[in-house]
Amino acid sequence: MSELEMKRNSDDITKRAGLLEESAAFRVSKDEHLVTLQASYAEPTATRTQLFARDGVRAYLYDMGVAKALLIEANDTVRAFRPDFFGDAVTQSHHLWQAHTGGRGLFSYLQHLLVVREFRGKGVGGFLLKRILDEVMAPRVYLAANSLSGDEDRLIGFYERYGFRHVDPGSSLMYWTRGRDAPAENKSSDACAPA
Repeated sequence: MSELEMKRNSDDITKRAGLLEESAAFRVSKDEHLVTLQASYAEPTATRTQLFARDGVRAYLYDMGVAKALLIEANDTVRAFRPDFFGDAVTQSHHLWQAHTGGRGLFSYLQHLLVVREFRGKGVGGFLLKRILDEVMAPRVYLAANSLSGDEDRLIGFYERYGFRHVDPGSSLMYWTRGRDAPAENKSSDACAPA
């Protein structure tokens, strides 16, 4: 990877992490994380908040305290995504959706699924992903399996266990289709939660 590509990746990660942190006010102490985690094991819950809705695009924040996810949904009135705001992977996924559906119906993209490092491998990421897949309106969900920690193989394995498939061999773009690719029910398979 060239120095320019590394800087571009670093800038993109910084922007995406900044957007999530800003949107969610994700600034809590380790002690608060522990309390949240203990409460979620007694009765796991995740809140869903609409962050914005404009021009046919909606963004939802899913929040478990120790894990957060950002889901983007669009209706068929959306003509194109701006890469500078949504990111190249979202734009590519949107083009794929248009090619497969003719731009009809709903488009969904899982922009982020982040789990606090100390709580990975405890079923938190899997719980949150299953909640999102249960509630998503679109018949297909896209994502880019890019890990902030650089461990893409573990991340890809995590998503594959929940029914995601690669768009193309070697591509980080993945998709899940309702009905055909039902999420796995094996809770122990959440050994590698997303970064």
